[in-house]
Amino acid sequence: MMKNKVFCLIFTLICITNAWSQEWRFGVTAGYENTGAAWFQEGVKKELRNISGFNAGPVVAYDFIDYFSLQSGLYFAMNGFETSSHSILWNKYDVVTSEKTTLYYLQLPIFAMGKLPIGQVNFLLEAGPILSYGVASHTSTQIRVGNQTETYNSSDAFNESLYPFNCSIHLGAGAEISGARLIVGYNFGVFDIGRDTKNNNDMKTSGFVVSAAYLF
Repeated sequence: MMKNKVFCLIFTLICITNAWSQEWRFGVTAGYENTGAAWFQEGVKKELRNISGFNAGPVVAYDFIDYFSLQSGLYFAMNGFETSSHSILWNKYDVVTSEKTTLYYLQLPIFAMGKLPIGQVNFLLEAGPILSYGVASHTSTQIRVGNQTETYNSSDAFNESLYPFNCSIHLGAGAEISGARLIVGYNFGVFDIGRDTKNNNDMKTSGFVVSAAYLF
């Protein structure tokens, strides 16, 4: 009798584990980002232009019901922005002709995803926060000195002018077929990443993204 109970318990646990594991899917994703920033000082908007970037990393989806799932992962992302006549490295340079800042982040997305199956295709809607932490940066600043223009490089943006933490809200739509996904979306910045508090500074990053993923 005891052996039968042990066997039934082990069999039940195997069945539960197998069913639970079938609800999880793992995969990889890579995407193109075109990200810029809205930057205001004393209520005056400073011009910032978007630059092209990317994100890539592993992804996991928890499909616990047919039409809804949760998705997360860990991405490495590169984005940033360009500016003319202004420097994000506060008060370090007086006369700036152009500046390009490239930011490198580790990102934790937490998305809720709705699925509408039509034939072999699932149409997708996803939304949720992206939590980011800056791990590196590169700023190239061109400065006019008399009749000459000199270029200075810096890797201190996260120490001098920007907070490494960032948060944005992602909205996206796309389709999935046989595990392959294509998503088009937009990331809305909700966190002020600028360290300059003296000049009533406000800087939030935003931009659109196109991502492709495959889930096994």
